[in-house]
Amino acid sequence: MVRDTQLVDLDVESARRLLRRAAATARPALPLASEEASYVRRLSAGRPVHVPPAGEPLDVELPPNLLTRARGTVPEISLNDGIVEEMVLWERAARMEGRSMSEWALKVLAARRAA
Repeated sequence: MVRDTQLVDLDVESARRLLRRAAATARPALPLASEEASYVRRLSAGRPVHVPPAGEPLDVELPPNLLTRARGTVPEISLNDGIVEEMVLWERAARMEGRSMSEWALKVLAARRAA
């Protein structure tokens, strides 16, 4: 998803900052279906990452679809607590709009470009 930033003429870090700001202010546009609302609540409950002492692996609790996405797009060496928490925030924001994470991110980034 962040790799698509060249489509909207942004560097990766600028895109991440923009997506973090958008995710922090996300609110449901319409009432969520019961199953979606439950999923968003689970994403909102507590920290998904336990940061262990240096040298030990992260202990991460992610929904299966986010874990699959992380494995497919983020090199394991780069998977840290900040990136995982970002992914959860982005997924939460996307689901509140009834979108996939990719759809939501491209919408946010394209709106910035159009402005």
